[in-house]
Amino acid sequence: MPRKWGQRGSQTHSLMKYDGKFLGAQDVMLAWKSLYDDQLQLGVRLLMKRMREHAVEELAASRGLPRDTPSLDGEIHRFSLEHILQLCESIPGLCVTPSLA
Repeated sequence: MPRKWGQRGSQTHSLMKYDGKFLGAQDVMLAWKSLYDDQLQLGVRLLMKRMREHAVEELAASRGLPRDTPSLDGEIHRFSLEHILQLCESIPGLCVTPSLA
């Protein structure tokens, strides 16, 4: 039986961000836009890193803490590259090519 996104895997929690919240298309698009605005070349690993940064900021805001609270990074689950790619490919209009992976 295939695992569903967010089910606990070896060292990865697939698309879970924190506290039962999961990554979605909106997270991908926000990260993509911020990388584009920063004039950085889009790649899946850099996209994952930016989504992780955004998740830390979101968690901090939900707890009323400063956006750059470093201790929160450890509370964000590790994202699965395979699942991030699947999520990207599921977004209409977003083309993921081998050169971006």
